[in-house]
Amino acid sequence: MSKVTLSYPFDKMTGKTSGDGKTILRCKQFRDANGRVIDEGPQEAYVITNPRDRKKNPPTAAEQQSIELFGESSHRAAVELAPDSPRRAYWQQRFEAQLTKPEHLNPSDPTSPLRKTYRQLNTFVRSTIYNDLKSELTARQAVILNADE
Repeated sequence: MSKVTLSYPFDKMTGKTSGDGKTILRCKQFRDANGRVIDEGPQEAYVITNPRDRKKNPPTAAEQQSIELFGESSHRAAVELAPDSPRRAYWQQRFEAQLTKPEHLNPSDPTSPLRKTYRQLNTFVRSTIYNDLKSELTARQAVILNADE
């Protein structure tokens, strides 16, 4: 992905540069729970070069498994972050803590590498749930393989 530095008279640009163009410009904004912008990402430009045709090139079994895990983690994150959810306060507290001190990949093992710092609550929750689901799946697959031997 290329980066764009803009100057006067343009500070920001978003979207396509032309109707049929494939160059997309964006600048991500990260907001807190009140909707206030807390950070902005860099101005980015990228080109859609080779979009995937899923009819001609369907996902492999491993890709499909990853897609399904992501869908499940997105669904669970939405449920847990609903305004009336009792788990929302837990996630909010954990999210704010990781802003100053990133969590370890495996919280029970302090020697595991640190994760990146997330700037959006929903992406933090989704990735945390995704990693938990992925580790559960890996553990189940290991048990099945050991049972077969």
